[in-house]
Order: sequence, then C-alpha cells, then structure tokens
Amino acid sequence: MKQPVVLPPRDEKRIGRANGATFFRSFLLADRRPSVIDFRETLVGLEGTNPRDLPEDLVWAVHGTRSISDASIYFSKASIDEGKLLYEVELWMAFDNLKESTTSVTEQSVRNSGLLTSTRLRADYEQELKDIVLSYLEGRITKKDFAVVSTLSLQQLLVQFPSAVWRFMRERPYVKGFIHQAVVRVAEKNDKREAVAARLNVITFRPDPKRVVEASVRQDSGIKVTL
Repeated sequence: MKQPVVLPPRDEKRIGRANGATFFRSFLLADRRPSVIDFRETLVGLEGTNPRDLPEDLVWAVHGTRSISDASIYFSKASIDEGKLLYEVELWMAFDNLKESTTSVTEQSVRNSGLLTSTRLRADYEQELKDIVLSYLEGRITKKDFAVVSTLSLQQLLVQFPSAVWRFMRERPYVKGFIHQAVVRVAEKNDKREAVAARLNVITFRPDPKRVVEASVRQDSGIKVTL
C-alpha cells in the first residue's frame, strides 16, 4: 500500500461548491482528538462485505445531500451512545465533464467523466449493468437463489452485493467513481441498543490524492486528512 498523502485543506475563501467536483463524507468515532486522520480509517461498514477483507485499491464514503444529512444524525447519536468523539471528514473530488454524470448516463458519458451514477442511467445501460452484475453471481449462488436475485433491480442487487461494484471498477479502469446505494453499518448491537444500519447513497472511488480538490474535518479544521 502506498504511503498516505496529506490532502489540500478547505479553501476558506470559497463560497458554494468547488467547480468540477463532487463532495462526500465519511465518519470516525474516536476516544481522543487525532492530529491526522487517514481517510481509510473512516470507511463506513457496508452490509454484504467482510470487514476483514477490504480492498486496497478502492475506498468509499456517503454521497448526496440527503444521505449525508441522515448519516450525520445516525453517527452523532452513535457517538453519544458510545461516549466517543465524532469527526466528519469531507472530501471534494474532481471529475472531468461532471455534468455528463447527472442525467441519462451512458457508457460513453462514464468514459468522458469517469463517474458512474447508477441511479441516473439510461434504461439500456442500466439493463446492461444489471446483466453484468448477474454474471458475477451466476455459479456462485444456488440456482434457486439466482432465480430470486434475477428479479431484483440493479439498485437492489448492488445493495445486496456491494463487492460487485469493486469487480466492475477493476475491470474498467476508466471508472474513477461509482455512486450506488448500500446499507451502511452505523453501530453494532450492544447492551443499550440494537444494531443501527441505514440504506444510503455511497460513492466508491479510486484513492487518487491528485483528484482531491480539498479535504476537511467539520469538527476541527486543524486536523489534517491523508489518503
């Protein structure tokens, strides 16, 4: 694994969104204030993946205003329940031709921007992606289970099998980021509460520091972020 790189801090003079970039957020519960946060330490848990078998070539975070707002509420509650400090790490990452990733997304627009937004695909491309994900599952699950998952939508498939996103991106180097839905594990079950999880939009992306426009910790601007 490459040595982490310190990311550029937030531009306090900027008003509004960073041009040509999209933002996302991840969360860290800590016992004490860190001087540096490695983004990999903040990766939210995803249902359907093994926490002990995470990829070195990809990372992810919560994406989208609504999902970020919901996640902030859930993790804030978890930090109170567990008596820990909450740090929300926000990154802005640049993508080429970003507007092409927002409506009626095709393979060509993904090639142009590097960003695949799975909730905004043109119908034929969405079916193509679903067929690809099903091909990953065929032979790995029983025929009975395969018949069941074949009836699911692409979004439902990605929620159940988020690692399909990893394989898809590895097979297509031009995909720099992949926005999809997932069930995020917020907190494990303990004697005070049941396990907490929520279905949210996430972005899985290649950890390329050169594409990061800025990174900041909402609770403490003095903490550096590395990737």
